[in-house]
Parts: sequence; C-alpha cells; structure tokens
Amino acid sequence: MLWKHSNSIASNSRAFPIKDSDVEPPERIESKVKFLHLTNHDLEMIRRLQPLLQEVTPVITDQHYRMLGEFPELLSIIDQNTTIERLSGSFRRYLQSLATGELTEDYIAGREKIGVIHSKIGLAPEWYMGSYLRVYEHLVPAIVSAYAKRPAELSDALLALLKVITLDSQIVLESYQADNDFKVIDRLGNVLELVMQIDKIKHVLDRLGRTTDEAGNVSTAA
Repeated sequence: MLWKHSNSIASNSRAFPIKDSDVEPPERIESKVKFLHLTNHDLEMIRRLQPLLQEVTPVITDQHYRMLGEFPELLSIIDQNTTIERLSGSFRRYLQSLATGELTEDYIAGREKIGVIHSKIGLAPEWYMGSYLRVYEHLVPAIVSAYAKRPAELSDALLALLKVITLDSQIVLESYQADNDFKVIDRLGNVLELVMQIDKIKHVLDRLGRTTDEAGNVSTAA
C-alpha cells in the first residue's frame, strides 16, 4: 500500500514539473529568483490576488497589532522607536505591495530597508517571520474560496504567494544580517581604538615613570 502511495506521489510530481525561472530581475537577486523557480506566471498570479489582498489587509493589520499588544517586550521596542499608528500604516502599505508582481530596484530597496530598521531597533528576526502567519491566516482562506472551482489556478495562486513571500523574507533577513555584521565590526573598531588609547596612555605613564626615576637619580647624585 505504501509503495502504491509513493508511486502516486511520484506520478503527481511528474504531472506538475518545476518550471525554470523566466524572470529577469535585478542582478543582485537573480540567484534567489532562480533558486525559487519564480516565473512570470507566478508574478501574474500574484497580480490577480490584488483585490483579495486589498480586502483582507485591514483585518490582517488589526489582528497583527492586537497580537503585538500581548507581548510587553515588543510594545517596549515600539514605544522607544515609533508609534502603533505609524507602524500600522507602513504594514498596510507593505501588504499592498506584495501583489504588485514587480521585481525592481525599488522593490529590493524597500525590503532591505525593513531589514535595516528591524536590526537598528533590536527586533529579532523571528518576530518578523511570525508576522507572515497573519497573512496566511486570512489571505489563504480568501484565495481558497475565490478559486474553489478552479483547482489548478488555486494551486498556482498559493504557490506564487509562497514564492513571493519567501523571496521577501530572504531579502529582508539578508539585509538584517548585513546591518548586524556592520554593527559588530563598528563595535570592534571602537574596542580596538580604546585599546590603542590605553596603550598610548601606558606608554606615556612608562615614560613619566622613567623620567621620575631619572630625576630621582640626579637629585641623589647632587
């Protein structure tokens, strides 16, 4: 029975082969796009989801920030750096941008900015990654309902959404890591500078000690 089930899975895999990417994105995300097999068909499917995304964006945003309110450490970070109102507006704009289906330099810069900001305010990556669950909770049921009678399109739409969100995550997390690495190097530079200053002070103190000893010897000789 297990053998038959395995054969069935293999047969289905052959029926839906993975397509190579035919997208021509900016060079710096080209390898990511190819690795995800993101195609123009995926981008077209994402664009078709725009009305659904517009419909669920207010619900996703409200649910997301209600959840944040249950974690004092997150509220503390928000209070120190911004306001819920500003974050809500940014979050809504980000959600709307998911369905543009455009892989441009502006798209990359926007995602990189998210990573840098999260790094600077000290928001750990797991909180950013967890926020996508709100998208899946509300957008996936809406997609399933809209494409219930078109299973092939339903599969394509869900796969396209997963690919785009994965690409977003990769760009954001790479930017987050790069900013963290820069901060580590910057702190290391400050430490080295402090060590050098201490070394200079030690050198001055040594010279002062030798001068004092020499003065004492002169005084004794006199």
